[in-house]
Amino acid sequence: MRATLVALLIGLMLISAACGRVRGVVDRFRAPTPTPTPDWVGKTQEEATPLATYQARVADVDPTGRAITGAVALREEPGRGADPNGFSVQPGERVFITGVQTVGNERFFKIRSFDGLKRGWMAEALINPNDRPPA
Repeated sequence: MRATLVALLIGLMLISAACGRVRGVVDRFRAPTPTPTPDWVGKTQEEATPLATYQARVADVDPTGRAITGAVALREEPGRGADPNGFSVQPGERVFITGVQTVGNERFFKIRSFDGLKRGWMAEALINPNDRPPA
């Protein structure tokens, strides 16, 4: 009984090791598949009134005086109804303002992070009042 069990375990180990080697050999012959691109990539509106690159800080409090405790979502385009683009910035984080657009009576800034990986639109009210570009 023990000899059968030991033989069975050894057989399973050999089969599982062989499957891994076979899978590795087969994968080498297949063409590599590209990583799928998320659907939100590239949807950020790039047109804006040019503005000399301006360094600013994301506000720590909202216009009503309440502390902002979570990440602030960046938008695909200017406007309150715009969809988030998948990127966010933290309160107090420094960003570059590269453009401005007015929607209604509110200004929206096109911003990017220092590393250039996070880009999007943010309402003027979410920029620290001391760091806002002049009107």
